[in-house]
Amino acid sequence: MVKEANAVLRGWSGYFHFRNSTSVMGNLKRYSRDRLRRWLWRKHDGKGGLWSRYPDERMHDHYGLYVLPTTAAWKVYR
Repeated sequence: MVKEANAVLRGWSGYFHFRNSTSVMGNLKRYSRDRLRRWLWRKHDGKGGLWSRYPDERMHDHYGLYVLPTTAAWKVYR
């Protein structure tokens, strides 16, 4: 599931990440982490705390969720 989500997130960020998209990318990053967290929680019978068992760092480091850029591409190369 993470592999499929990463493909969609990478494509979406590559297409839409050209203007001042900081708030949109931040919202999408939070949404994608939350959806993966809830999916994992349900997959493992909802035991334990949702955010304590699956913190943000674990979503990216352990499960490999794509980290969306939150700074517009043109600002990076400026």
